[in-house]
Amino acid sequence: SFDTDSYNNEFLSKEESLYRGFSRYVKKGDCWGLDSDEGPCWDRIIFDYNWAFNSDSYFAYRKNGICNIIIKEDRGYHWSGIHMGVNEKNISIEADDIIPVFSWDGRPTSEYLCLNYIIIRRNWKYGIVDLEKNIILPVEYDFIEPTDAYNSNDRTFSADVAIVWKGEKCSLYSMQEREFIVPFEFDDIVVNGYYDDCGNIMDDCTFSMKKNGKYGLIASDYKTAILPYEYD
Repeated sequence: SFDTDSYNNEFLSKEESLYRGFSRYVKKGDCWGLDSDEGPCWDRIIFDYNWAFNSDSYFAYRKNGICNIIIKEDRGYHWSGIHMGVNEKNISIEADDIIPVFSWDGRPTSEYLCLNYIIIRRNWKYGIVDLEKNIILPVEYDFIEPTDAYNSNDRTFSADVAIVWKGEKCSLYSMQEREFIVPFEFDDIVVNGYYDDCGNIMDDCTFSMKKNGKYGLIASDYKTAILPYEYD
């Protein structure tokens, strides 16, 4: 019910780097690097995000079986306009691939992208760790997909909810609470966001849940049924 290859393509490298001074990515042979490097040595570039002014930057690559994430933490500006500096943090994880799990503060006064968790893949099994590499979910599931489950109360995308597949069934998992929200009995789960003409979120998300070949609709509390499981 899911295509991991097409999903992971979303996180492949961009031609221009927003992480290191717009330096161009280059590939020589089977290796990637920056044109400022003496020689490319990365197996692949996983993602490169520089979201907005006064926000952290995230860059990840894989080398020799290790996925490395470099986080540049921008401390922002003092009220006097003096820049407070940048800290750099490095995370190394033994994995075949990783998927970042972000949250996004979308309030009009602040746009901020924050990496909360990391989905890891080893030998085509998936699990979740936090930024300290503590295990949130063991590497034993067939696929884990982060979602943009929206909460209009604080105008943020909650990156804490993921769709987890095991066999032919899927469930919703809360990374913050570290528990499955619904049983492993669904054929498919789709997160529905509601946008205005400008692309702004208007209301809490809902979830289309497919069970026994039929779809139903539940509210953002994951409990309240809006439509029963009887639709094609």
